[in-house]
Amino acid sequence: MFGTSSLSSASPAPQQQASLGLELPGGILRRYGHDLGVIQRVADIIAAPGTLVLITIATGAAWGTLEQAIALYAALLVAVVAKSNHLYGSYRQSTLWKLLRRLALLWVCLVGSVTLGLFTFQVGQSVSREQLLLWFLVYGVYLGVSHLSTRYALRRLRVHGRNTRCDGYIGSYEGLAGLQKQLGEASWLGHTIRGELCWHGQLLPDTNQIEKLRERFQQHLPDQWIIEEPADPAFLNSMLECLQDQSAPVLLVPRWLQNVQCKPTYYKLGTVSALELWGPSSNATPLQLRIKYLIDRVASAAILLGISPLLAVIALLIKMDSPGPVLFRQRRYGLNGKPFDCLKFRTMRTQENGEKVVQATRNDPRVTRVGAILRSWNLDELPQLWNVWLGEMSLVGPRPHAEAHNEYYRTKVSGYMRRHGLRPGLTGWAQVLGLRGETDTLDKMKARVKADIDYIQHWTLQLDFKIFVLTLLRWKGTNAY
Repeated sequence: MFGTSSLSSASPAPQQQASLGLELPGGILRRYGHDLGVIQRVADIIAAPGTLVLITIATGAAWGTLEQAIALYAALLVAVVAKSNHLYGSYRQSTLWKLLRRLALLWVCLVGSVTLGLFTFQVGQSVSREQLLLWFLVYGVYLGVSHLSTRYALRRLRVHGRNTRCDGYIGSYEGLAGLQKQLGEASWLGHTIRGELCWHGQLLPDTNQIEKLRERFQQHLPDQWIIEEPADPAFLNSMLECLQDQSAPVLLVPRWLQNVQCKPTYYKLGTVSALELWGPSSNATPLQLRIKYLIDRVASAAILLGISPLLAVIALLIKMDSPGPVLFRQRRYGLNGKPFDCLKFRTMRTQENGEKVVQATRNDPRVTRVGAILRSWNLDELPQLWNVWLGEMSLVGPRPHAEAHNEYYRTKVSGYMRRHGLRPGLTGWAQVLGLRGETDTLDKMKARVKADIDYIQHWTLQLDFKIFVLTLLRWKGTNAY
């Protein structure tokens, strides 16, 4: 039925040659790994009223019915909010930024709800402010230190072979070698991998080898299975049917996803299962996008009013420096590829807005004296705040390109038009990474497009705020000329 192959004949790295037995490897931490989250949760719940008691003793403040009620409320709130916030999931895959966000959310909920409660019931004067402020501070420090130190300790243990997970691999030898290399470079993840059923190229194992694999389920069972999608769907069905006869989780690695930049999400169409590969943003809800739009409108209006004297001075300098209009309008693509007129301060003696637009280069003779200064400090982009106020652009988003450049690069760079899944921005993720200025090579544009798609796939309001702050810190451009 299928070709021939071999079972477990790969040559894994030395640390990956251990048998995957029924006895969980990785020591006591691995054996009781799921209980660490429970212990951490109980500790957080106890620490909420516990730190209040300690602060009360240390400051000599009163400990009455009100303080007892606050302590009880704090314990209940931490128990509910922290669990719903998924704070106690595995540290293995969680990023540091995600962990800090969840800790901050828990702390803000505690501080905000306690403060609001005291104000609502008008009992704030009955509690020592020093006592409350110290409690908020100490509990916040406790949350940060306990979770970050636990995360760091577990990662160090995994690097030294403790608290590890053992994965059984079914797929090509090439895929096995690549995955082993990646996991070896990320040893803090604590994954070891063993080839359980492997093949070369398109030469798939036969059904007898699948049955032999089924027989070994009673001898050793990995923490999870990783299956590389084979070329033959019939073999995949046979393999999945075999793995349903055991209890370990199964991960499928689609071959066709390896070269596609996307963040798939599960989607259900009636009884049909599907994967949404990309869209406007996998993280964006209509309400969040509406909030982003309102922030853009309000902030752009406030900034325009605040810098209006600066805009007037720049306009005067442009008029005095060279003949021509103050503003330059260029046709660019916006949300979903809809064209709009993007505004800039004129920095050149020419106004290219046709089928061919030549990018500015170093010491470009077309750039005026005032224009060179405006470009180096990115001040020529300020009129785009008007585009933001009109709703054509956003404060943060993929930078819009000239219409001629769009038509050229959409045929050269795969996924180029996916940049238009969100409104174009005054600044963006690519710009804070330094991917701006002249794109004299195709690789530079590919890097910019990749950064823009990453931004769209991982978009949050917090990410917008981060990019805006980084833009202010790196205002003067090094690649702008």
